[in-house]
Amino acid sequence: MSVMLDRPDYANTETDLDIEFQDLFDEHAKPMVCVAQRILLNRAEAEEVVQDAFVELYQRWEVVRTPVGYLRTTVVNRARRVVRRRLRRLELQHHLAKIEMASEPDYLLDALAQLPERERLAVTLAYYEGLTGAEIAALLNCAEGTARSLVSRGLRRLALQFDPPTVS
Repeated sequence: MSVMLDRPDYANTETDLDIEFQDLFDEHAKPMVCVAQRILLNRAEAEEVVQDAFVELYQRWEVVRTPVGYLRTTVVNRARRVVRRRLRRLELQHHLAKIEMASEPDYLLDALAQLPERERLAVTLAYYEGLTGAEIAALLNCAEGTARSLVSRGLRRLALQFDPPTVS
């Protein structure tokens, strides 16, 4: 019993399969990167997800009935997996930060509590969570430069609390 595939019938030799796959790649790689980037908000991760999806499709080429549908589903599922992995990592880091915070001296917690909320969040994300300026910006919904400024201002305010300027 032969299965009708949603592909041209000329794909009978290895060379024809490679040409067909290359045509599919040329037509759909960029749109798939755009889909993944909208989910991940990170171009490099999106390109990696799409590359892995194409590798998987190539390995299953003979049994896949609708290559474009398979590719789209694989890209979306892999991108969602990356997002879930990120969230689990952030949850773990948050939990570890809570443990560290519980062992922090009260004076440090008191000093952090004195900061404006956005500065406190930025400093905490940078130093307790180890996030980059871009990651902080994404979480605080602001520009990367703003996130870095919030961290800098927060650190300056903390420094002033622990070592106030002397008046002569």
